[in-house]
Amino acid sequence: MRICLVSPHFKPRPGGVSDHSYELAQHLHELGHDVYVLTSSDVPVDSFSFTILKQSNWAWNQVFIIKEKVSSLDPDLVIFQWTPLAFGPKEYGLAFHVPFLLSHLKAFNTQVIVHESHYPVLFNLKGLLIGLPHFIQFCLISIFAHKLYFSHEGNERKWKSFLPFFKDKFNTLPVYSNILNLSQGLSLEKSFGNIPLKKYKLLYFGGAHPTNSFEHLLKGLNMAQEEFGAENVSLYIIGLSKETVPSLLKSRLNKDIFALGFLSEENVSLWIKEADLLLCPFVDGVTTRRGTIMAGLIHGRPIITTKSYFTVDTIPWSEFLYVCPFDDLMTYGKLIIHALKNPDEANDLGNKGSLYYKDNFSVEAVSKTLLA
Repeated sequence: MRICLVSPHFKPRPGGVSDHSYELAQHLHELGHDVYVLTSSDVPVDSFSFTILKQSNWAWNQVFIIKEKVSSLDPDLVIFQWTPLAFGPKEYGLAFHVPFLLSHLKAFNTQVIVHESHYPVLFNLKGLLIGLPHFIQFCLISIFAHKLYFSHEGNERKWKSFLPFFKDKFNTLPVYSNILNLSQGLSLEKSFGNIPLKKYKLLYFGGAHPTNSFEHLLKGLNMAQEEFGAENVSLYIIGLSKETVPSLLKSRLNKDIFALGFLSEENVSLWIKEADLLLCPFVDGVTTRRGTIMAGLIHGRPIITTKSYFTVDTIPWSEFLYVCPFDDLMTYGKLIIHALKNPDEANDLGNKGSLYYKDNFSVEAVSKTLLA
């Protein structure tokens, strides 16, 4: 097949959508397809084994130029990577020409991967000037695209209820891990010998996204220390520097909480493999969109997470993760203690997660869905 991937975000530009696009393009190429990537990222043309097409300007006056670039490939499949800020001005991403572009490509099989689709239409200035145009934009995309794939099943369910006449177009497409298992031959002692490595290592990574909960981290750390001794348990944080750690945790820095900052993919992989538990509490609950969950699964590590309003029961999360309701901090802490007391059970859960990931969440599984 001839496949055109339209993704303004692409390597070497950092970010989840860039990594997602690269892994998808690379895998489709390895399957034997002719892959063309149309991107605005600063990618050296000969960097990859597939073809890079540059498109630095996504303004209205470029619509027919972009359309001609895609059409000239005569693709069997056109995949758009969509976030509100992926096309158009950085401030708002109100790029109404994208649905217009899709309408001019309707002769092709156009599929849109939706990474963000929360557009609050509120009766205030921001809700009307930003939320309403985004909502209209999304409705137009739903009209003109052949299929839309949401990065998590909660969003698919939400939009099927909002736009039931498009429900046959809507599907879920998991976000696979952008952290591969790359740490063979390395050890924390050699690579991070300046950081105290306690008997029990709790790991959090993913930055300070508003859907994460630091209250759960602190409660879990305190309860584990009460059970096993403060000298035996520490929390290690990837994605936050000492300066950006939330105030809730700052008094414990360099005592039993260590902020590692941003690390290479190889070193993130190393920490995931060496940690006893990965702590992944989410305000909106565990979903297929969470890269931290996917990274833990691909490494076969035990994960303690939460379920909430975006978690749906179509995926048996509790079969391969430790899961509790988001608002139950005490149970979250008890799960940490239970997992540390039962390492064989915890590792068995991690192994089950690795198998489930391979069959359902991996780039191989995602590609099968797109190509079906």
